[in-house]
Amino acid sequence: MSQELSTECQDVVVMALDKFMETENWEAASKLIKDTLDKKFGGPWHAMVGKGVGFDCTYQQHFIQLTYYNECSALIFKT
Repeated sequence: MSQELSTECQDVVVMALDKFMETENWEAASKLIKDTLDKKFGGPWHAMVGKGVGFDCTYQQHFIQLTYYNECSALIFKT
């Protein structure tokens, strides 16, 4: 993932987490991230957000993990 794409993705994730952090509506945050990235960069993007989220994966291209932003984790990737 290019530095520019990574920065833009991080901005989208932070915006969504800031919006839904108080209510802890992780499903809505994930949907907002996915829909925004699909619209900006073409789909399909996938997003997983929540507290206590864990994963194990291999990847070849578009992948980013933001861990512990205000005690919340986010994983986004494009297939």
